[in-house]
Parts: sequence; C-alpha cells; structure tokens
Amino acid sequence: MGAPVLQRWITSLDDTDVGLTVLLCYVLQRTDDPTAAALAPALFTRAWNTGANQLRFAGLDLLTSIRTTADEATTAQIIELLHSLHTDDVFVSTMLVEALHRYGQITSPYAVDEITEEITSLLTDLNQPDAHTRAQRILESQFEEVIAAPYVEAIDALDPDARRALLVLAVREGDVTLFTDVFLKELVRDKHPDALPALQHWASYLRVPYPFWRDAVNCTCSASKAAPPTCPLLPRSWTATRAPTPTPGAATDTYCSG
Repeated sequence: MGAPVLQRWITSLDDTDVGLTVLLCYVLQRTDDPTAAALAPALFTRAWNTGANQLRFAGLDLLTSIRTTADEATTAQIIELLHSLHTDDVFVSTMLVEALHRYGQITSPYAVDEITEEITSLLTDLNQPDAHTRAQRILESQFEEVIAAPYVEAIDALDPDARRALLVLAVREGDVTLFTDVFLKELVRDKHPDALPALQHWASYLRVPYPFWRDAVNCTCSASKAAPPTCPLLPRSWTATRAPTPTPGAATDTYCSG
C-alpha cells in the first residue's frame, strides 16, 4: 500500500473508525519508505485524540517503530509532538517515556562509575542487609530500556568472577522475578561451584509447575559425583537422582543430590 493510498485512508478517518485506525498504525509500523513514515504524525494525532488507551498504545508503537525510517523533518515533527503530550495513565505514560527515549529526548540519570562503585561495595561485603535486593536491582536495570545503558556498560566491564558473584547474590534468596530465569540459566551454563548457593535455593521449587524454574535449575547439586546425560548443562562433578513422587501416579522430576 503506497503513501498516497495511506494518506487518503488517514484523511478519511473519523472517531468511529477504531479498528481501521489501529490497522493503519500497524501497516505504517512496517514501512521502510520515508514518504509513508511522514504520514505517521497525522495518524498518531488522530489515534491520541480519541483518548482511548488501545489507540494511544498503537500510535506510540507506530512512532517508536519508524524511528530509523523517518527523515529529518518527520523526526523533528514527532519530537515536538511527543513533548506536547500529557497523560495521567501510568501505562500510557510508560510508553510515552520510552518513545521519548527512542528519539533521544531522555537519557539515563545514572552514571557508569556510580554503578560500578555500588557493585564494588556489594561484592566487598556480601552480607549487607540489603545486598540481595541491591544486586537484583542492578542486574534487572539492564532490561529497563530508558536507564539500561550505563548498567549494561558497568556489568559488562566486570571480570567473570565478579559477574558470577553479583548473579549469585541476586538470586541466592528471595522470590521469583521476571528475570530470575535469565540469571539462573547463566549460572548453570557457567558450571562453577560458586553458583551452588543460588541453585540450591531454587532446587526446592522444582516440583512447582513453573517451566522457567525447571529450565534454569533442574537439580540440587553437590561437587562429588559424575554428571549423567540427564543433567547436560551441569559440570561433570554433579549427578542426578529421581525426586520422590509426592502422590501415587504423579510425575517425578530429576534433580541432583549429594
């Protein structure tokens, strides 16, 4: 669908054309034509002015998606448009901040040297009362788009031992978070004995039906026996046994024991 056709559709929209507005947002998201991308501000304005969150989400997704396609004039128009927006909805506000970040209007308020200093402090004294929570926050901040860059840089600069220690500190206690699986899998792949406290903490959850826990930790470990093929990700010093069946006929899980 070319830019002239898209422009006619956008011009013809009214407040009742909810489905068509969303569809046009999705179509424009995939454009690699700067001429078509230039239609995005007008379409976004129509979507935003409806006040409907679903349309606002689609419009913000559109502006974020065309960032590399939009020419200089369209980019300037979008930046001005984004700065003029206001919302009291936390979810729309989050997407708005991400769009502003995508267009270089927001930078992380955190500095690499400050993050590095905090990591050093944590690893110097692992038994600080809030050490687990702080380590978890530092690692998870890598995935928060607006603030991520300095965290990624600081963590990537760590030597392997320091990185492992930070990961263990973040997951050796507490409850599951969105990224627990990511951190545990890295520790399993690392195959280092220092990871045992974290893996042992999560081993007790093996019979709970959460696949991401099973994928990351399929055993409680000891460093004394040969690992069979059933634990392919673990060091040869670990072994596996069959977990007891909690009820007759129930499925059993494989886990490692000393």
